[in-house]
Amino acid sequence: MSVITITIGQAVECCCAALKNSGTPEDNARITAQALVRAESEGQKGHGFARVPSYAAQARRDGLQIPEPLMAEINQLAQG
Repeated sequence: MSVITITIGQAVECCCAALKNSGTPEDNARITAQALVRAESEGQKGHGFARVPSYAAQARRDGLQIPEPLMAEINQLAQG
């Protein structure tokens, strides 16, 4: 299996674009992408890039329904 190396910024932009192109609003897409990339960069593979296809599929079906308290927590974590 071959691999590619990308920057954290490129990873966030790629994940964000995939989510936005699936119908996720920009702000939710960016926050979600930041959280996924952070998880991936910290070795939490099951909570990183592997989630992008299922999240995108969910957004295409009915959008991401994220409770506001959870979104606030994700936002805080994404800010570091």
